Amino acid sequence: MPKAGNAAAGFSPPETAGKPGNSRPAGIGELPAILDALRAAADHLHTFLADKLIGNTLAVYALIQARRSGTTPSLERTAATAGPSAPAELNPGQGRLLDQAIAVLTERLIAYGLSRERAEQQTYRLLETIFEPGNTLEEVQALLAALLATDPAQPLPEPRLGGRPRSWMLPPWLWFYLIAYLLVGVPWLIGDWTRQATDYWTLITNSPLGVARTAGIVLGVASIAQLFPVLILCGAVASLLLPGFRGQRVERRHGLRVSDNPVIEEIGAFVRRQDPSIEIRFSESTRMPARVYPVGWNKARIAVFLPLTVLWRADREAAEAVLLHEIAHRRQLDHHVVGLASPFTWLVRAWGPVFVLVGLLPITLYVVLGGARRGAPLRPHGAGRGMARDPRRPARAGVGPRPARIHAHR
Repeated sequence: MPKAGNAAAGFSPPETAGKPGNSRPAGIGELPAILDALRAAADHLHTFLADKLIGNTLAVYALIQARRSGTTPSLERTAATAGPSAPAELNPGQGRLLDQAIAVLTERLIAYGLSRERAEQQTYRLLETIFEPGNTLEEVQALLAALLATDPAQPLPEPRLGGRPRSWMLPPWLWFYLIAYLLVGVPWLIGDWTRQATDYWTLITNSPLGVARTAGIVLGVASIAQLFPVLILCGAVASLLLPGFRGQRVERRHGLRVSDNPVIEEIGAFVRRQDPSIEIRFSESTRMPARVYPVGWNKARIAVFLPLTVLWRADREAAEAVLLHEIAHRRQLDHHVVGLASPFTWLVRAWGPVFVLVGLLPITLYVVLGGARRGAPLRPHGAGRGMARDPRRPARAGVGPRPARIHAHR
């Protein structure tokens, strides 16, 4: 039976002792991390062997070496994993379980501060030691059962000094702006709009049919655009309401679900290292890479879409940057306001078309069609009537009415 200590130490079987990358065994400082990683992956490995479709450890050993020398498991490979034709066939479900075990082991070791290259090396060495052809499946299952009977794996440790630091967070400027504008900007804006609306209504009602009334209507419609910032802020407040219902609606609309794909497992492990409270949901949609969304007052999930899984394999650092951006929204507690399916973000996107429709377009049409050149000045009917003069009379020098002549009575 393979001993847990030997497995954790990563002793190389004779067949792999001379291969590149196997020259340095696990150090004494790595043993706790390796044991914890093996405990974390024991459930996947135990389930992998439970259906008795694997004939002996030689078949598993061949699969592990094939994955070590081949490409990293991808979405397409997970969908249909081909195992060796003998001594046993491998179905896609078993392939996913093995890939999950590899992913869990690797990410767990990385969480303890090992480099990715070193973590992958120790993962495959550990699996090759457990499934060494000299061991039987019964012995391996007994080892895994003993591991499963122990206490669950401990939470992931904090990054070591010199490792990846926690990202520095900016102050929550969005919340500062929202509160300040609600307290100061909104009352002033509504008061100013009310005064302007009164002036435009006076211009419309006191002017005859023609240019002045048309101008009043155009300006009145354009003033609606001034109220849109208030509507946007109301959308921000509305985004704080019913987060649970919003989360369910988001998951139904985008087809988000729990996934056991190895890529999603790796992404989930990375996210949990940054914030253990965030869960991952996967969708095969290609609309976006990833977005955070609330599922409760204090809970959040990240929706991972197909483009991010492709980016995860093509450019790991870029994919991590996308995830860190979404995690930052959760840490800033503004994922309610700017997360997926937020009324606030929808209204912000609608602001441009609304401004063009009710503001820019009417005024442009009025100017292009020559409304301002065809009639009276743009002022209420009767305003300044006493100041009108006959255009046939020459203008007098000076400003103001002519002073009255005073006759003295002698």
